[in-house]
Amino acid sequence: MNIVSNMNSSDIHHKLLQEDYTAFPAAPKAASDVSEPLKVEQKSPSKTVSQSVQYDENLHQVIEFFTDYGTQRVSIDGDLSNGRPVIMTYHDIGINHNACFSSFFNLMEQHDAKFKYFNVVHIDAPQHHYEDGDTTSTATADSANSHGPPSIFDDDSIEAFDLLELCTQIEEIRSRLQIDKFVAIGVGAACNVWTYYAINYSHRLRGLILINGLGSVASWREWIFDALLSAVGQKSQFLIDSFQSSLLTRYFPRTVAKETYDYFLDEFERIHTASTIKYLRGFIRRQEFTEEQLSKIKTKTLVICGEFSRVKDETISFQRMMPRQYTTFVLMPSSGFLLTESEPQKLCSSIDLFMQSLGFTTISLQRKYGKFDEEEENGIAEL
Repeated sequence: MNIVSNMNSSDIHHKLLQEDYTAFPAAPKAASDVSEPLKVEQKSPSKTVSQSVQYDENLHQVIEFFTDYGTQRVSIDGDLSNGRPVIMTYHDIGINHNACFSSFFNLMEQHDAKFKYFNVVHIDAPQHHYEDGDTTSTATADSANSHGPPSIFDDDSIEAFDLLELCTQIEEIRSRLQIDKFVAIGVGAACNVWTYYAINYSHRLRGLILINGLGSVASWREWIFDALLSAVGQKSQFLIDSFQSSLLTRYFPRTVAKETYDYFLDEFERIHTASTIKYLRGFIRRQEFTEEQLSKIKTKTLVICGEFSRVKDETISFQRMMPRQYTTFVLMPSSGFLLTESEPQKLCSSIDLFMQSLGFTTISLQRKYGKFDEEEENGIAEL
């Protein structure tokens, strides 16, 4: 096991995981500036038929925000009014929080009882949710999309999702949900979004966990792919097939069960393809982070990299630029990219130890919030 720590090595001792990370083809364009404040609106109950609360297939409360990029859906596992600590997640390209995090967080609660105390807020990139008729339900029989703009729409004038604007959307969501501080977790492209957030809103973070992130500009292959999208158009079936194939290679560089491939292929079909490509193109057009920018991050950060990741060198260079006094780096042996899916048990161990370094222990949480009894757990499950 190779573990490089820029914090006190006594903070975290990690046992770790298996998988790999593939970069996409790239484009020379710089990330576009944020031209105006985001128009983010929480779903207005007064416009629904019966002011019902909406839940997804995992029985998580769903709130929609309307942005310049389309509808952005937030799924809340827990009750934000109880004052318990909050974890917020953001997913990688091609999938939403369901494929990226849902099964992993179920496992985390089994790994250690402390994680039952956390409220988890999953933020999907704009228009990365499932269609309303596909997976969501409401507490009453009213239509889930009987108000506001269409759940999915395709604005051809938007080529890419600007990563800095996605960061601004997170802050708008945090403010609307009245969350003071939280722990952030991101995978892949989401690491760039969270890094922007940490640079600008470090005081809002209790901790930051970045899995297979990087701070460099796009590769020449990413460049070429973006150029092809510009020349041929993002509705080209050939490019869509190539895109989805490269995503599978990105997540699973080594052979996995056919059922896993089939599951992710099904996930690709359930999410608006044009929006996933816009997220990709925003990532391709990313700007390189500088040490001056990263020095503004004042929160404890865990950077995790898969041993067989194709951007392992870039991730190592990225963590070296991070503030030494706040950063811990873990190189997971025999692992790759989508660590939440490949060998999540080892990832649980690393995150568990990191959370302990932030002061979140089972004993301290029990003292503050009381024991998490079975009646409370069953009450949440019955919602």
